[in-house]
Amino acid sequence: MPRIRLVKKITILLILIIPVSFILVQTAYCDAKPIKQSFNTPELKIGETTICPVMKNEFKVEKDSEYALVDRKKYYVCCPDCIDKIKNNPEKYLKDNKEDASKQTYKSKEVKVGETTICPVMKNEFKVEKDSEYALVDRKKYYVCCPDCIDKIKNNPEKYLKDNKEDASKQTYKSKEVKVGDTTMCPVKGTKFTVKKDSKYALVDETKYYVCCPMCIDKIKKNPDKYLTDPSHHKKKQSHKEHGHWKGGHSDELQEYHEE
Repeated sequence: MPRIRLVKKITILLILIIPVSFILVQTAYCDAKPIKQSFNTPELKIGETTICPVMKNEFKVEKDSEYALVDRKKYYVCCPDCIDKIKNNPEKYLKDNKEDASKQTYKSKEVKVGETTICPVMKNEFKVEKDSEYALVDRKKYYVCCPDCIDKIKNNPEKYLKDNKEDASKQTYKSKEVKVGDTTMCPVKGTKFTVKKDSKYALVDETKYYVCCPMCIDKIKKNPDKYLTDPSHHKKKQSHKEHGHWKGGHSDELQEYHEE
């Protein structure tokens, strides 16, 4: 009899524990924030929750999940049809979608609680909460991802709060070669990005011109004058074209002008 009672007790406990465990697992899964896939994010691992770059469907990465291979990196998708779309236009689907998050600069409006923003120092995207850390500069709050960023902003506000458009250097024949860590603009797409050690570049006349994706390399090599000539310099030469003649140079758009 005691043995039968013990078995009954264990059975009752299992009946109570299994549903509770299932609920806890489901809750943990639902609370997991899906990871967006872009050129700047690390490759996903099996078991992580993500969003299809094409269809925007949320799903969990399994061993047999479909993926598109771009630059030796796997981008997981919800169905096979999305693979070709990503390979045909990776910039459209894998470009970092930071346009949704407001950038904080001197000229931007103060971010409010509940809004998504980007830390001016670490460039991390996050949602502003009531207890979020911030640096107070000229009576304006600049929200940051961690306390360490507060001192960095206060010690050098110009570096972190200046409009990013002014920080991005344009790459032309006359500009200096961009270095790792600099913010620049792709000569082809006009996309702004920070140069990393593994950033792609086109080598023209022994000078590196960094680009946002491998496709831009061929475009620059095929027509360097189109993408690397300073637009203002080009306009100036065109305005004087009728009053002089052109002397042969690097190419049609880089020929020197001489007054007669």
